[in-house]
Amino acid sequence: MISQKFLSSRLHQVHTQSHREGVKMHLELKTADDWFEWTQRMSYTFVRSSRDQSTDPEVRFSSLQAVPPALIGATGLASFGPMVLSLELAISHDELGELRYRGVQGRELVTQKALPSVPFPSPIPVEFTLSNENPDEPEMTFGYEFTFPESFHNQGRVSVELVGRWRAKIDDGILSVRFARLTHGYFMSYQWESLPPPDVLGFEWRTLWEQYRNDEVRNGVIDLPRWLLPGNGVCLGWHGTQSALKMQRNEHRTTV
Repeated sequence: MISQKFLSSRLHQVHTQSHREGVKMHLELKTADDWFEWTQRMSYTFVRSSRDQSTDPEVRFSSLQAVPPALIGATGLASFGPMVLSLELAISHDELGELRYRGVQGRELVTQKALPSVPFPSPIPVEFTLSNENPDEPEMTFGYEFTFPESFHNQGRVSVELVGRWRAKIDDGILSVRFARLTHGYFMSYQWESLPPPDVLGFEWRTLWEQYRNDEVRNGVIDLPRWLLPGNGVCLGWHGTQSALKMQRNEHRTTV
């Protein structure tokens, strides 16, 4: 039974929170000798609500990945390079222009393109956390938060783009994408190279199945055209990799 307090909290979010509109995500998975190589591209419009009094960062990105055995103990693992190859972020507005960041070394996203209104933007720190719970099968969490510059705060609509490339352990797995912000419209496309297509599709909340009817199913596409509350999510599972013999499914999780 869903409590009245829970429903009240969700309704408050719908009426007061800024939201993301038209989220498009494309995932590419390539298989090398020693690891998976993921490329994730995402774009959307951030729509600011006049009732939103929150000071939370407008952009949050976080990903949890299993470290490939060939990279365990590598120098500089908890930074850009061995495992996390690159992260990019861009925000733009028709009148203000585009602000773009990219990280390929160290632990920061640095400016690639500045704006007259933001001539000297600060780098964006990226947090890398290596788990020690199981030294034989470590996991890496990496991510960042970004607050729009002051000149963007009064804009009703801002375009956002995120790109990430990273390596992960080759195994059977579940890719879980969870929504951290109120979202209207989510479209995912995915392309697996040299692997069987995903064989498991699930949703964090049962109501999402209503948006994903059988007559809308297309291979390589997930289309959810209506509202998704924070906490909603999509899961894709696959099999046929080397770890299938171990009868395990490790989770690769991304929060956006």
